[in-house]
Amino acid sequence: ENEMVFASCSIGGQDMGDFRVKRKDGSAADGTQPGDALAPGIEKVRAIMANKDDPACQETFWFFLCMAVCHSVQVEQGDPPKFAGSSPDEVAFLDAAEASGVQ
Repeated sequence: ENEMVFASCSIGGQDMGDFRVKRKDGSAADGTQPGDALAPGIEKVRAIMANKDDPACQETFWFFLCMAVCHSVQVEQGDPPKFAGSSPDEVAFLDAAEASGVQ
């Protein structure tokens, strides 16, 4: 199985940090499941987007919004929603965008 995980990104030249977290069983976690810890990158992006006075706020929001809308993934309704697509890359982008607070 080809499993992709969004690992990191740079927005406006600023490294957002690591988006990967491991659960206790060793599987990848993205902060969307109950009990998941948030990865440092997700925490940083959420903090930037929560502070409207941060100069990186708009650019960070648009970066993740573009990842959330430019895809061919099917969204299965639920809490949390489940993403299914032919490309594991696109699913990883949507997982990262949702974990970062873009819905």
